[in-house]
Amino acid sequence: MMCSGVPFAVCPLLYGGTLTALNKKDGGIRTIACGNTLRRLVGKIVSRRVVPVMGELIRSQQLGYETPGGAEVVVYAPGVLWKKRRIHWWY
Repeated sequence: MMCSGVPFAVCPLLYGGTLTALNKKDGGIRTIACGNTLRRLVGKIVSRRVVPVMGELIRSQQLGYETPGGAEVVVYAPGVLWKKRRIHWWY
């Protein structure tokens, strides 16, 4: 799967998903797709190996990626800057 060695005939089975329809409160339908278990397992194994390396490469540009407390910066920074009047809200 990782090296594109999957036969073309098997691809729909591995890379497809099962669709489930849920009713919304407004009467509409929400579809949810669940991917193949084997494909998801391979993805998790690969991401465990890649995440530490990618975290080091993109940490300065990507807040929250493999950075403890990184997402909080996005939430709290606007408030801090507003209090210091370093940003202006334009309506």
